[in-house]
Amino acid sequence: IAQRYYTLGIYLPGVSISHKTAKGWSFPKQQQITNYYNYYNYVSYYLANDGKTLLMSVDRRDSYGERDIYVSFLEHDNFWTEPKNLGNDINTAADDYSPFLAADGVTMYYATSGFATYGNSDIFITKRLDDTWQRWTVPQNLGPQINTSGVDAHYTIPASGEYAYFVSNTVDIEAGRGGFGKEDIFRIRLPEQIKPKPVLMIAGKVIDTKTQQPIEATIIYQTLPEGKEAGRARTSPLDGKY
Repeated sequence: IAQRYYTLGIYLPGVSISHKTAKGWSFPKQQQITNYYNYYNYVSYYLANDGKTLLMSVDRRDSYGERDIYVSFLEHDNFWTEPKNLGNDINTAADDYSPFLAADGVTMYYATSGFATYGNSDIFITKRLDDTWQRWTVPQNLGPQINTSGVDAHYTIPASGEYAYFVSNTVDIEAGRGGFGKEDIFRIRLPEQIKPKPVLMIAGKVIDTKTQQPIEATIIYQTLPEGKEAGRARTSPLDGKY
């Protein structure tokens, strides 16, 4: 949520997180990002599947142009590291925004007009090469089946990787691409060549051993044998599943 909220109904620029509970959504909790500021009027965020990696599109002193894509990492509850620019492998002198990191943790899709495009802004794919978050493969345009003469952005993929969703303001009736307003949400079957790496999905349920009732819990999962924390997840407050 691109705001920070107060109990009296006041909200200010910032970022907050809300979790689903058995009684509805929790009150948005402000996230403290070290040395956070943004010179641009707009911002976009994406919280990665591991719950520890926050991508954002903001304009800062070390940006290469308008908005650049940055990453911030969870230090402890609700506190995040200072935003780190992802470098000029992907950031340009134009507006770079709507980042989405796939479930594999390395494949990123984002919108930009800083490279050769079919329209105002196109969606590109790039892959992270190491843990510095500074080295990326050359961004590849997703092509004219997705990108158009207008604005194409906000690309997302569920962990199953079968379909992709994105936003476009271009309507092409002949190509079977209708629309209902200024910007519409579209779904496409994901071509093999632009799929992220496959991932393993693990499911389970957390219950109280005495009452056998589901528990609302935070799950921390690790890589073995070193025991390094790999990410965090939350159970469903209704049935305890994750």
